[in-house]
Amino acid sequence: MKIPLPKSLSRSTELNMNKIIKLFTQELAVVVLLGGISVITAWAGVQSSLLSGKSNDALSVYMEGTGKANNLFLTSELKYRTDLVVWADKQKTRSQGGDISAGYSAGSAELFEFALPCLLKNPQSQLSDCAPYMDELYLPQRETLDQAMQSLEEYQVSSGQSDRLQMLTALLAVALFMLGITSVIHQEKLQFAIVLGATIIAIFSIAILFSVPVVSVSF
Repeated sequence: MKIPLPKSLSRSTELNMNKIIKLFTQELAVVVLLGGISVITAWAGVQSSLLSGKSNDALSVYMEGTGKANNLFLTSELKYRTDLVVWADKQKTRSQGGDISAGYSAGSAELFEFALPCLLKNPQSQLSDCAPYMDELYLPQRETLDQAMQSLEEYQVSSGQSDRLQMLTALLAVALFMLGITSVIHQEKLQFAIVLGATIIAIFSIAILFSVPVVSVSF
């Protein structure tokens, strides 16, 4: 059962609603909203551009890092294959009671500094079992690759944030269009609905902007 409201209360609600409609449809209110949304649009565009530049820089670092990591890996593999031959020769010399430090050898510096102590300690071991040698040979490549992958993650995050702000800029353009057409609309309730929609878009845009880290620029 619907309980009718008192006429005085209904009249008061209607008057308050009319005041709100008139407040939102005043030319000054529309101009203020136009200015505010214009500023938000400009800020979103600037931040989107800066984030795009940041993502491009991160992508360049990633590509450079992966290229460097590949070169380091190929160099390490070449050293390792050469050192395997030298290791086998030194291991044979050691088993025969000879001096593994004597004579010329084509092995890498890592072999003599890190691997030969392992051979002296355990003559039956394999070159791949010598952890200090393997770390010295392959660790720089792994570290370079890890740094490159971090740059890739930064690129993905910055690129996603830039795309969000670009979509936000398009949405704000719709809000500006909505406010622009209120000047040719003479029905206050329709004007109010359009202005209210533009206001909701502006509030939503501000919330999105606060969720994206600010990228500063130095002059």
